[in-house]
Amino acid sequence: MPLVKTVDAFLNLSYSLLQASPVTTRISTKYRFDEESKGFLTVKTYDPVSGICIRFRTDQAVDVSRLFLGKSRLGHVMANINVSLEQMLEQMANLTEQKVVESGKKHKKKSKR
Repeated sequence: MPLVKTVDAFLNLSYSLLQASPVTTRISTKYRFDEESKGFLTVKTYDPVSGICIRFRTDQAVDVSRLFLGKSRLGHVMANINVSLEQMLEQMANLTEQKVVESGKKHKKKSKR
């Protein structure tokens, strides 16, 4: 079970696997936190019929938010609701841009009266 290095690659491969066999493919999420190290989120897309397994592991909050947005889109594929891969990636890019703009805003300090 090799690990995929980027969120986009994981979502693309998972999307393809789900389109090929939406009934048997499953997506699982596992979170692990050790007091000695950081917490890790591992997401796995697995089809037992073909034996294909796609894994992604991260400890970055940005990747986690993109994964959960992407997983909601992958759920549409499992439910046979038409969502194109381009639409899914475009919405993820818009969300990332929106978060960057929001994080750049500065708040005014309230004066003491």
